[in-house]
Amino acid sequence: MSLSYSNEAKCVGIFERVTPTDFIKRIFRAMNDAPQHTFQLLTKRPERLAQIADQLDWAPNIWQGVTVESEKYVDRITLLRSTPAQTKFISFEPLLSDVGHINLSSIDWAIVGGESGPRSCPIELDWVLNIKDQCEKQEVLFYFKQWGGVNKKKSGRDLLERTWNNILIDGHHRYEICTKHGIPFTVATMIGTWSYSKGIYRFSQTLYDDLMATPLPR
Repeated sequence: MSLSYSNEAKCVGIFERVTPTDFIKRIFRAMNDAPQHTFQLLTKRPERLAQIADQLDWAPNIWQGVTVESEKYVDRITLLRSTPAQTKFISFEPLLSDVGHINLSSIDWAIVGGESGPRSCPIELDWVLNIKDQCEKQEVLFYFKQWGGVNKKKSGRDLLERTWNNILIDGHHRYEICTKHGIPFTVATMIGTWSYSKGIYRFSQTLYDDLMATPLPR
C-alpha cells in the first residue's frame, strides 16, 4: 500500500522547548492553508508535542513523526500515538542500537537508516531486520534509506539484495525548518523562511503567500 502526494514539505525542530506555542500555531495555520502540500514534521521532543497537540489543527496534509535511535527512545512512539495526527511515522535514523520489541499500532510508516560521516557508529544487519520483521507483522510500511558509514554512497542501501522503497509520499518540493543549538534558524528555500534573531521569532509572509501560489507539478 502506498499513497502519492504531489508536494512534500519537511519541518524539523519546531517542538523545541524554546519555541513559543503561538509560533507553532502560526506554522500550523500556514500548513492548513496549503492543502496542496504534504508536510512531514519530525521531532526528538515528543513530550512538548504531546503537551500541545490538542491545541493544534491537524489537517490531513500534516504528518507527524518521531526519531527513535535506540531502545532508550522507544517511549517516543507512545507519545506520538497519543497525538491527533492522521498520519504518523517513525524515523529510526540514525539507528545506533537494536530497538527490541516495538508496538507499531497506529503507525503508518517506518524509515530506517545508519549514521553517516567520519565518526559514524556502525549499524548492524540484525537491528535493521528486527524493525523490518516487526513492520511486516504489524502491517506498517518499511523504507530502508541507507547503511551510512564514512562513505554512504559506497555503502549503498541494498538490504537482502534489494532496495526497500515502501513510501507514503512521492514529493517534489522540500521546505525545511532546521535547528541550530536548539533554536530554529533561517533556512533559505523556494518559499521563504521562518527565522529567529535577537530573541524574536519571525514568520515570513512570503512563506504563506508562496505556499498558496506554488503550482502543482505537471
